Amino acid sequence: MNLVKPVPVSRKVLMFKFILSLLVLTSINAQATPLSPETKDKLEKLRASVETWAPMCEGAMALDRKCYQFDMVEYAGYRCATGDLERCQDIKEAQDVDGRFWRAKRLIRKTAGNSFSRDMFMGLMFYFSKTKDVDSFQRWMAYLSTHRHRMCDDADDNRCKLQPSSWAMLGLLSQHLGLKQNLKMRLGRQELPGEMLITALTAPKGFELVLLADNLYFLRSLGINTSWMQRTARIAYHRQPNNPMFKYLAEGSTEELASLLMEACPAEPSRLGDDIFWQRRLERNEKGELIVIRDWGVGRTNIPVNEMADGQDCLVALNLAIRSPL
Repeated sequence: MNLVKPVPVSRKVLMFKFILSLLVLTSINAQATPLSPETKDKLEKLRASVETWAPMCEGAMALDRKCYQFDMVEYAGYRCATGDLERCQDIKEAQDVDGRFWRAKRLIRKTAGNSFSRDMFMGLMFYFSKTKDVDSFQRWMAYLSTHRHRMCDDADDNRCKLQPSSWAMLGLLSQHLGLKQNLKMRLGRQELPGEMLITALTAPKGFELVLLADNLYFLRSLGINTSWMQRTARIAYHRQPNNPMFKYLAEGSTEELASLLMEACPAEPSRLGDDIFWQRRLERNEKGELIVIRDWGVGRTNIPVNEMADGQDCLVALNLAIRSPL
């Protein structure tokens, strides 16, 4: 399947210069071990335990024990796409009567500002690709067309503005749903490979780099997995080898991924339970513990992952390892 037309020569030259310095990393890889039935059974049991304590709020997903749902759509989208179909409903119910989406049903018309963002956009892409809910998609697109193609009107930055990559995703989704693509969608698709490769090489480690994982996962959910996508996943994985999302995208469901998840995800509620661990920068400390490094919250960084995982992060990652949907 031809995903895009060739990118302009100048972009090709720029990408080649960046990629050349990493070729030795991306061309020499240890052989990953396929997941065994015994290990898969252990992950299933761990997942069942995590599901008993992962936070919920008024029947929908929450991301901490205080009913935080500001980023719910993105991660409900992941769980919807990875087989937890009841979480698809969390997203469907976050759509207002005028067609726009909010961050959660209980936040509709109650959010003071920044009521949507491009990472929530990716949660919608996961939802629509899984459910093929054409009616909701068309109502949302109608809302965008009458609101200057902005996903919200209360942002204090450009988070609600569709970027070329956003238009590319909308174009690919429209094609998947059997709908027509407009010019912005087609132009966005031309820029997508270059934009994603450069992001893999230059985005700060943490949530900016993980947005790339969102893009890669969405494309794979549509049955697209080109050579440049594989290279992009490998580059991101070598930048963050302790991140299970990049490990999965680069190698699939493996014993090594399972080992990482069993280390990161506790069977009992974590001490803090306040963050999606794989959207942060992950390193190992002098004790060899897997820790999260983040730039907010006094005394809330360099914490062992299994003390701060919120449960929803583990369920998404465990779904990938167990079900290996892509």
